[in-house]
Amino acid sequence: QAQGLNVGIVSRGYGGKAKEVPQLVFNASSAIEVGDEPLMIARRTDAPVCVHPNRALAVNHLIEHYEIDVVLSDDGLQHYSMHRDIEIVMIDGQRLFGNGFCIPAGPMREGLERLKNVDRIVISGQTRLNLPELQNADTMQLVAHRLYNLRDPNQLTDLTQLQGRTIHAIAGLGNPQRFFSTLENSGLRVVRHTFGDHHKFTAEDLDFEASLIIMTEK
Repeated sequence: QAQGLNVGIVSRGYGGKAKEVPQLVFNASSAIEVGDEPLMIARRTDAPVCVHPNRALAVNHLIEHYEIDVVLSDDGLQHYSMHRDIEIVMIDGQRLFGNGFCIPAGPMREGLERLKNVDRIVISGQTRLNLPELQNADTMQLVAHRLYNLRDPNQLTDLTQLQGRTIHAIAGLGNPQRFFSTLENSGLRVVRHTFGDHHKFTAEDLDFEASLIIMTEK
């Protein structure tokens, strides 16, 4: 977008229960309908987002309704019916490849040899393992520094202002431990509350005494 390109995004819409597909995602869309991550992406980027289990159909739907220069797929490396010009693999620097086996024996969707055919590998976080498959990988580091008040996002607090305080942290992520560690590394005392990925929270989930609760945007 910064380079003047019109960007569209496609996603499976995991967890959503859209009655019609393909489904375009707007700021006012319901996470229950379109999924939590597509809604968050649409709000953060202002780019047109389309969800469909068949990503190729989602791409076609975007092209039919918008002037699109570039389409990004939220996940979907193994969705081979979808044409792709560039493939980027994101790797968790701590968990890496688990036991190295494919589903259901392990966490992998494809074998490590697949990495030889992609255009770029990006490792999120630090890894101490020196694997030949990762020699040409780029690295990135998530940095958390601001907290947004849920009732009023214009109210911001810097994490450094909470050093030494005990807070309750809740997360419904694939790897919540990284979120908790980020807070602890910022000098906070963290009481951890872990929920499943894409968890649909209820008031009862937060029924604990806490003066300050911190959660991820998702």
